[in-house]
Amino acid sequence: DQVAARDPVDGVTGATLTSLAIQESIIRRLGGSRPSLRFPDPLTVEVASRLFSSSDEVEQDAVHTSLWHVKGAGDEIGTILRSSPHADNVVGYQGPTEALIGFDMAGRVIGITLGKSYDNEPYVTYVRDESSFLRHFNEWVIDDLVDLDSQRGSPSGPSGPKVEGVSGATMTSMAVVEGMCVAAEQHRRTLAAAAQAQRASLQWTKRDFGTALVIVAGLLIGMTS
Repeated sequence: DQVAARDPVDGVTGATLTSLAIQESIIRRLGGSRPSLRFPDPLTVEVASRLFSSSDEVEQDAVHTSLWHVKGAGDEIGTILRSSPHADNVVGYQGPTEALIGFDMAGRVIGITLGKSYDNEPYVTYVRDESSFLRHFNEWVIDDLVDLDSQRGSPSGPSGPKVEGVSGATMTSMAVVEGMCVAAEQHRRTLAAAAQAQRASLQWTKRDFGTALVIVAGLLIGMTS
């Protein structure tokens, strides 16, 4: 139980990713949920404000733990999908990088920002500073990201043009793209599973019909002569 609770354990200096991977494997093997020891910190308003300038509150979704609701003046103004933990194993030049995808209330991308990274500097900085690369995905929806074939190195976007890596940081930037695709795919599966469960809860079974008949019969017996 202590292991599954993910009590903080320091990584080994000089082998951070390796030691974190060992910790995660032990936690999962002993029955804990899939953790993200690489990117464990919760989303903050400061980070959310990079994508939503009027944000003053963030709240993690109760079901989709990678999804965060962003609020401004008490009203929800959008959501942020984190690539962690689903893309924690997507490595660029030397390590994973967390991407945060902002969606408006219509479900379209309004911006992308990078969080913590284990990749080499200055490669990550090149990607952070390349605004045209991050803006390339604006107006996309979840399905566009899922359909993006980042395994091919220069995938096609929904409108046709190739997604090019950032010059001087190709592996890092393409890993960011792949991580977003992985997170989007998992998020779509979670949404589909939730929708299916909701549909199932609305469908009547034979037992439900039988229960209804018994209730109707009881009402007829009790309230009529």
